[in-house]
Amino acid sequence: MTKIEQLIHNGVLLSEIPYLELSIEINGKVHKLSEKQEQMAIAWVRKLSTVYVEDPIFCKNYFKDFGEEIGDASLTDDNIDFSEVIAYVEKQKEIRDAKTKEQKKQEREERKVIREQLKEKYGTATLDGAQVEISNYTAEPSSIFMGRGEHPMRGKWKEGPSKADIVLNLSPEAPRPEGEWLEIVWEPECLWIAKWTDKLSGKTKYVWLSDTTPIKQDREIEKYDKANLVGDNLETIRNQIMSAISGSDKRNKKVATACYIIDHLNIRVGDEKDEDEADTVGATTLRPEHIKINGSTVIFDFLGKDSVEWHKEREFPEIFVNSLQELINEANESGNDKPQIFSDIGSRHVNAFFDEIVDGLTAKVFRTYHATTVVRNFLDESDVDPADPDFAKKEAAVMANREAAVECTHKKQEPKNWENRMQKYRERKLKGQERIEKANDNQTKREERIEELKGNLKLRKKQVREQEKFLAQTKEDLAVIKNMSTNFATQREKDRHKNAIVKAKKKIETVKKKVVAAEKRVETAKNQVERGKNSVGTAKERVYKAKLALKKIESQEKISKKTKTWNLGTSLKSYIDPRVYYDWGKEVDYDWRNYYSNALQRKFSWVERDADE
Repeated sequence: MTKIEQLIHNGVLLSEIPYLELSIEINGKVHKLSEKQEQMAIAWVRKLSTVYVEDPIFCKNYFKDFGEEIGDASLTDDNIDFSEVIAYVEKQKEIRDAKTKEQKKQEREERKVIREQLKEKYGTATLDGAQVEISNYTAEPSSIFMGRGEHPMRGKWKEGPSKADIVLNLSPEAPRPEGEWLEIVWEPECLWIAKWTDKLSGKTKYVWLSDTTPIKQDREIEKYDKANLVGDNLETIRNQIMSAISGSDKRNKKVATACYIIDHLNIRVGDEKDEDEADTVGATTLRPEHIKINGSTVIFDFLGKDSVEWHKEREFPEIFVNSLQELINEANESGNDKPQIFSDIGSRHVNAFFDEIVDGLTAKVFRTYHATTVVRNFLDESDVDPADPDFAKKEAAVMANREAAVECTHKKQEPKNWENRMQKYRERKLKGQERIEKANDNQTKREERIEELKGNLKLRKKQVREQEKFLAQTKEDLAVIKNMSTNFATQREKDRHKNAIVKAKKKIETVKKKVVAAEKRVETAKNQVERGKNSVGTAKERVYKAKLALKKIESQEKISKKTKTWNLGTSLKSYIDPRVYYDWGKEVDYDWRNYYSNALQRKFSWVERDADE
């Protein structure tokens, strides 16, 4: 692993919250709030208009912590009058609402200037002589813990760190940021800027270098390259796992059984839980109640990450089922309150087992391989081609991403406004259908009109032929007159002959003009027909576009329905090799950047660089 030679930065930005010296009443007696108590009280009042205050667990946890801070853990909402705090919060809202657009705009601009100044100071670091970005340079301020899913700690007070809680990672020659920090260390193999222990969960929180940092991108490439090695060695990996399961080494058998689950169910290891997750279960933290065995069928049922129900039912080979049953029996016989099937086995043991088979292989890399593989297979099997509209290509990209989310069990809650969203799709489809009908009617009218114009052209051509025929007859009449005998008995007969010739010539000129006029009418009719054809073409194009617009709406609706309870972002950011989308996009003429957000485009900018190389 590449080590850093130099790391210089200004530490972490901490939020400064003004102390207002507000008071509350407890059982009728005025109590002046301390700085921390005031923050807790304001946070609670700001939740009063939300559904959270209707959640008994949320309320119980909050008032337990607030009461302990006050000095009376038995306090409830009934004992406390927050009137002064409520008045302050409402007054602040009134002040905000009363501001003009110009004032709000000016304040936004002022905040933007301040943000840029703070970003310049805290949002960059010097890494081996080069300036790089820091991703999350602001430490999270104190707040009420919200959690995800049915988290039992929701409502508790989550206190943010102070400088005295924070460890900074700085190279020896770097200037020391002002303040009393917990510790300043130098860990050149790590990419974190700062870390501290979260006071609520006990977990370590980090501030990292940005994903755009070259060294982070290099490690990202290395991760995906290692995942690609899984495919090349999959048969060997699975043979080694089965060999260990059937072997005599009991501990190795236990680890291999967990590895089998990680491989075939693409489940997390289990002991790498984040702070805002509840009772998260993974392969190594499975308990007997999470599994039911019926012959060769094994049913897994438990709460996974984010407290999402994880349920799968599969057929497995006898050797694996027997090993799993044996471990379940041992766990049940252990006498522990919540016995684990894979007790004393964790990510360290699993990763060590994988690493012996393929250098650098970890459980997370395994998930990366599976997620990438299902995306690649889906895209390869999709019937998208370069001529298809972009929305069809995006649908294929999303559905492939969904396959990865399903593979990794990345679920989410159904959107609260789901029915409204579906109603809007129904309305949009109805309008789309109306546009198609209107376009079809317009096309029909245009086609009927062009038939009229063609009929008119046919008539005009007939009139030309008739005039030309009449002209020819008139010329013949003139020739007959001219060929008549010139031996006239009288001058009168001679004059009459001469007048007949003049009259015939005039008639010819008149008919010629009529022929020219008729030919002009033909040209006019031809132009009308041509314009009519163009009009029909335009009408057909409108029908096509209207149908395409409806298909786009239907595609968007399909995506919404198919991804309603699936979180696509996690796999796209962390598990799917972006080169799969990039290569597929080249084949079907779809820019990978049309699917990846701006942030992910920066994170994976190395994709295009690698392609150029």
